[in-house]
Amino acid sequence: TESTHGQRAMEATCSPIDQPVDTFGIVLGSVLATATFLLPLPQAVKLLRQRSSAGLSPYTLALTVLFAGSQVGATVGLKWRQLEACAQGPACVADLLDLVQQAASWLTWLATAIICVSLPPHRSALPRAANALSIVCTAALVAVSAAVSADAPCQPTALTLAQALGWVAAVAAATQYGPQLYETWRHGSAGSLSYATYTLQTVGSAAVVANNAFLNHDGWRSWLVGSGLLCGGAHSSLPTPASSDGPANPNPNPNPNP
Repeated sequence: TESTHGQRAMEATCSPIDQPVDTFGIVLGSVLATATFLLPLPQAVKLLRQRSSAGLSPYTLALTVLFAGSQVGATVGLKWRQLEACAQGPACVADLLDLVQQAASWLTWLATAIICVSLPPHRSALPRAANALSIVCTAALVAVSAAVSADAPCQPTALTLAQALGWVAAVAAATQYGPQLYETWRHGSAGSLSYATYTLQTVGSAAVVANNAFLNHDGWRSWLVGSGLLCGGAHSSLPTPASSDGPANPNPNPNPNP
């Protein structure tokens, strides 16, 4: 029947538990997980050193947390059987390196967002509410994905939820840098924005797009996620007409009486 066919199609998207991971895949996954964890650190360090979040958009960080947390929730649903296999020993770790990478991204960007809204000028109600909402919602979505998968792993409800979270992540990735572009233009300088973080983000996103397109031959939704990160990261790290070391000079002619 049509419903049976749909269920089989959805079940096919659930990751197999006996698929071996070669040494190269394990090394690459470990490197990516470590790099993903370290990626936001230059941004966090710059915020703490300058004791200011001026120039950094808290709404871009809220969308970044939403993107990363939605990815975690989707992967939990698609890899629940691998998570169950961990009860039998550590052999499952190789199959879960992508989940480790996504979780590392979620937690480190979450910490960066908290630092951002703890410093002026974004130490106000609206930025804090936006990031709190993003953190609470993603935590709830991951918990719901885990609960649904535990009750009926790889069944239509769990997989539909995983697909929905994948769409949330795709939309967040495609739009997350809009607020940062506006903030950089409005602020007139880089402010507390870390060029190191966003340059590394651009290079990493380019690698993800190449991997999805040419190695994994993934569908266009994966391209949308990677391309959104690539374009947004590249534009966010472009220098502005003003100096990158401070705010724009309100008087372009420093000598009013030449």
